[in-house]
Amino acid sequence: MSEIGMLKSYRNAQITKDHGVRCDVHKPSEFPLHHHDYYELEIVAEGEMFHECNGKGMMLRRGDVYILSPHDVHRLVPSQKTTIYNLCIYTEQCSKSISRLLLDEEYPRFGRVDDSVMEEISALHSALRDVLNSTGQYRGARTSALTTLLVSRLFEMSDAEISLQTDQSYSTIAKAMSFIEAHLANPITLEEVAAASGYSRTYFSRLFKEIVGINFKYYLERERIELASDLLEMEEMSITEIAYAVGFNSFSSFWRAFKKLKGVSPREWRNR
Repeated sequence: MSEIGMLKSYRNAQITKDHGVRCDVHKPSEFPLHHHDYYELEIVAEGEMFHECNGKGMMLRRGDVYILSPHDVHRLVPSQKTTIYNLCIYTEQCSKSISRLLLDEEYPRFGRVDDSVMEEISALHSALRDVLNSTGQYRGARTSALTTLLVSRLFEMSDAEISLQTDQSYSTIAKAMSFIEAHLANPITLEEVAAASGYSRTYFSRLFKEIVGINFKYYLERERIELASDLLEMEEMSITEIAYAVGFNSFSSFWRAFKKLKGVSPREWRNR
C-alpha cells in the first residue's frame, strides 16, 4: 500500500502542444505512487529498479519495456544508477495513426528487448529528441513518422499481461483524480466524485483513503494549493484571483490552507 499522501498525478508533462509528444532520457530518483494524464512508454537502458504497477511489483533491468495508460498507477524505486528512455503522448494532440494505435490496445504492457533491438530503439529515441528540439518545414511530418516507428516497435516487444491488468480500484482512483483536476476551479463534493466514479459515497470514501493514504477533503485541498503555488510563480494573476481560480470560496480560507501546507503565506511564496 502507498505511503500516506504519496499518490499524486503528474499533469502537464511539458509535452509539446503541436504534436502531443515528449521524448526524454531520465536518471530517476524515487518516484512516488502516481498516475499521468497521458500515455507513457519507457524502457530501462541502464541499471535496475523496482517498479510497482496497479499494486503489483517487479524488478526491471536493462531491456525491460513497459507501456502505461492514463488509468494505470505506478511508482519507481531505482536500486542503482538507472537510465530510462521515456516517451509521453497525449492522444488528442498527436497524429491519428498514433492515437488509434494507443487507444486500441490493452494496458499495462510489459516486454523485454535484446541488445540489437535496444540499439534500434535508442537510435529512434535519439532521432525523435533531435527533431522535437529542431525547427523547420518538415518538423511535424518527421515527428509523426519517428513517433509511429518508435511506438509500433515498443508495442511489438510488449504484451498486455492478464496478471497485471489494471485493478479496478486503482483505475477508479485514477479516474477520480482526473475528474478532480478537471474541476478544481469549481465546487467539488465527495458525492459528486463518487457518482462520477460509479460508486456510493461511503464505498468511494473508504477506497480513496485506502489507496491514496489521505482522505478526500485533504487531497482536494492539497491539489488546489499545488495548482495555486504554480500560478503564483507567474505574474498574470493577483493572489486574490488565484484563490478563487483554484476553487476556494474566500481569500481567508485560501490563505490559511496555503500557509498550513506550504509553511509560508501566498505572498511570501510569490516573493521567494
